Amino acid sequence: MKNYALDIHEYEKYLDRFYIPSLQVCDYLQSSRLSEIAEELPPGADNLVIEPKRYENRDFAKDPLTVFYVGGLGNHYQIGELIAAISQTPNTRLILCCREAEWQVEKPNLENLLSERIEVIHKSGVELEPYYQQADLCSLMFKKDIYMGMAKPVKAYEYLAHEKPVLATKGTGIGEYVEETGIGWTIEYSASAISKQLKEICVSTFALQEKACLCTKEKNNNTWESRAKQAAKGLTLTTSEIRGGIRQEIADARKDESCTLRNILEKSGGLLMSEDTKMRRRTFQKFFPLCSVDLTSLPNIL
Repeated sequence: MKNYALDIHEYEKYLDRFYIPSLQVCDYLQSSRLSEIAEELPPGADNLVIEPKRYENRDFAKDPLTVFYVGGLGNHYQIGELIAAISQTPNTRLILCCREAEWQVEKPNLENLLSERIEVIHKSGVELEPYYQQADLCSLMFKKDIYMGMAKPVKAYEYLAHEKPVLATKGTGIGEYVEETGIGWTIEYSASAISKQLKEICVSTFALQEKACLCTKEKNNNTWESRAKQAAKGLTLTTSEIRGGIRQEIADARKDESCTLRNILEKSGGLLMSEDTKMRRRTFQKFFPLCSVDLTSLPNIL
């Protein structure tokens, strides 16, 4: 945290809103001021038009349950247990998409877990679309650490844009979101737990269909457009809110008998800057009708 002490100090000093991907970030930063002004604003989902997959009468022995993972490898992105689970679970397959350079680094650590049902690709952008069409569900299975405890990966919302149910690690930031919304399954990060869940999905496809429908509904509430509207609303004060704020600042200042008009102006300056000049003058004239100070001669904060 020492590395971020100056940043946190500046945020506390200047910010009115503190947008973060998850509120768990506040627990990590341990700043009461930032906790007060924090608001969750995770990534958004593209509003894609998706053709729903149907799972009735699906024979997974002939058409294996396909899990798709797109993202990093190594460091915070430890997915060895997922690979091991797929390799030991019949009627399943994994498409693993990552950067080629990262694969070369991590391959020696994962080689003993691989099987013929693990397909490794290095694609991005529109090249991913054919693989999303093949996928039945996507993976957010990572080994838990401090970062994953508060992270909301961008890829999670890319999965949501494609209306794909997900597997997520219980106790992670994104895992809590999955559990709250029902758009997938949250399980322990272990090959045995993952394998057990995959077998259950293969036995009963109803749950998979149900989760896909929930993804469609949840996507509509999490588009980039909805994120922009949320931010715009949070950063916009209405005229009545500004007036109310000015009145409160002045009322608090007037309780102090030693407080001069200059003190009041300084305390209220931030709110006053957000109103037009005429309204500011009217406001102060209303609260200080006997004030002999010529308000028009004061600096531009009025």
